[in-house]
Amino acid sequence: MIAAGHTSIGVIIAEVVRTALPSTPLCQQALIVLVVAFLSHYLSDLAPHGHYKVNMKHPALHDRVLLFTDVVAVALIFMAIVVARQGFGVELLLVTIGIIGAQLTDVWDWVIVDRGWVGLKGWVAHHRRFHQLIHWHDVRDA
Repeated sequence: MIAAGHTSIGVIIAEVVRTALPSTPLCQQALIVLVVAFLSHYLSDLAPHGHYKVNMKHPALHDRVLLFTDVVAVALIFMAIVVARQGFGVELLLVTIGIIGAQLTDVWDWVIVDRGWVGLKGWVAHHRRFHQLIHWHDVRDA
């Protein structure tokens, strides 16, 4: 599991919340999806899975294509399936929120922080250590 696994879990969470809580107001459904999908990232990181060996500050073209496919293309495929089945509506909104919530931690750590857009100090450094700690291995392991 790399990004596609987290994306899949975010989609499942969105679908479960939508079907299990149909009378709950949309804003509450969206908040539940976001929080549960965000937390799911940490739980799923406990399962053994691989990682990319990419210099996120200067990724090679091949790595950019690979990351784009894994993160963006897979999400777009799920969203296209939702649009084809349900159109543009609540289901698409919740699935999109689920994907964002499930991917937020890695995008934060391995894109925003690694590129230096936010300094690796204070709570950001604490989060990075926690994120690495919960992995079944360190994310930098070969």
